[in-house]
Amino acid sequence: MRHGNKRIMVVATAVLVLISGALGVALSEVVYRVYLYWNASGRFVRRAPETVGVYSRPFWVFDERFGYTYPKGERIHVASISKGRVTGCSYWSDFNEQGNIGRTVGHYGSASLKILVFGDSFTATVHNGMTWPSLLQERLMQRLGRTVHVVNFGRDGYGLLQLFDLAAAKIPEWKPDLAVIAFITNDLQRVRFWRTVTKVDGLWRYLVSPDPTANPDSLKSYDTGLYHPDATPEWCQSMKNTGRRDRVLGQVEHVFQQGVNVGERRAADLLALRHSYLAARLRHGDPFRGLPGVFTFPVIQYASYSEDRRFMESLRAVEATGVPYILAHLAFYPELKESREYITTYQEATLLKSLAGVTGKPILETRKFVGPQPEDLQDLIQSPDNYHPSPRGLLFYADVVAHMLVGTGAVR
Repeated sequence: MRHGNKRIMVVATAVLVLISGALGVALSEVVYRVYLYWNASGRFVRRAPETVGVYSRPFWVFDERFGYTYPKGERIHVASISKGRVTGCSYWSDFNEQGNIGRTVGHYGSASLKILVFGDSFTATVHNGMTWPSLLQERLMQRLGRTVHVVNFGRDGYGLLQLFDLAAAKIPEWKPDLAVIAFITNDLQRVRFWRTVTKVDGLWRYLVSPDPTANPDSLKSYDTGLYHPDATPEWCQSMKNTGRRDRVLGQVEHVFQQGVNVGERRAADLLALRHSYLAARLRHGDPFRGLPGVFTFPVIQYASYSEDRRFMESLRAVEATGVPYILAHLAFYPELKESREYITTYQEATLLKSLAGVTGKPILETRKFVGPQPEDLQDLIQSPDNYHPSPRGLLFYADVVAHMLVGTGAVR
C-alpha cells in the first residue's frame, strides 16, 4: 500500500512540475508579449490613414471571367471613420446603366462613329461624371463635325491581359467602328486578378487575389476596401449623430487591422497561438521571425505575351471581328516630368516589345501627340501622392487621344 502511495505521489509531483513549467512558459510568453507590444507596437497595429471608408454594398462584384464587374447604375453608400468614430456619410453614384463608369451622353445606336475604349484606372477616373473618354467624344464631335459615341470600358487595376480579355468579349457584342486599348506603363506586367467579398474567420473582407475564386486564401490576397452589409445609410447617420461605437464599427476596425496593401507589412497578431514571440527571440534573435513579411503580389514573369494562352486567344478573337483597334500609351506624371515616354524595368521593356510583336501594331505614344506640354504638370494629377488625372488631366488625355485618332487617320 505504501509503495502504491509513493508511486501516486511521484506521478502527482511530476504532473505538478510539468504544469508549473507550462504555466511558467505561458506566463513568460505573456509578459514578453506585453513588453514587445509596448516597445514595438507598430508591428502589431496597422497604421490607419486619417479617415477610412466602409462600403454598404460591393463596389466591385466578383466575376470569374473578367475578375470583377461594376454594379449597373447603383449608388454605393460610404461611411467615413476617423479616430474610432463615424464622421461622415456619403455615396458614390458614377456607375452608369451599362455597368461602366461615367455619364452617358447621346445614343450609341444612332451615332455615325462608334468607339469603344478599354483602359485601367486612368481611363476609369471620373470627376463630376466626366472621364477622358467622355471628353474624347466631345472633342471628336467638334473636330469631325459628326455624331460620335464613345463607350468607356475603363476598369481600375486592369493590366494588358485583362484589357484584351474584356475587348475580346465586348467588341463582338457592341460592333464598334474602332476600339482603343489605352494603357500605362504599369499595366505591362500586371497579372489577372479577381476581387471578391468573402468572410474570413467570421468577418467580412474585400480581397484581391490572383486566383479565380470567390473564396481566396486571405494570406495570398490583399485588401482593396472595407465592406460591411450592416453599414447602411441609416446606420451611418445614427452613428454620426450619436458618436456611438457598436459591433459593426468594432468589426470594421478589426478587419482593417487584419488587412494589408501591396508593399505593406502585415500586422503581427498579439493573440496568435501558433507563434511564440519569446521562442523566436531566443532561437533567432527576432521575435517576428516566421511571420508574414512585406506583402507582394505576383507579376508577369515571362518574356512575351505569346506565352499566355488566354491572351493569344483574346487577341485572335479581337482580330477576328475585323474591327480596327489602336494601342495608345498614356505617359503619366513621372514620365512626362522626365520628358520620357516610358520609365520601365527590364521586364516591362521586354513585354512592351513583345506587345508590338504579337499584335503587329505600332504603339501610339503620348509625347508624339501631346502638342505643347503644360507648364505645370502637377495640374494634371490629383495630388503629389496620386498620379491619377485631375479634371485638367482628363482634358489632357482626351486631347492626346483625339490627336492620335485624327493624326493617324484612324477616324475621319
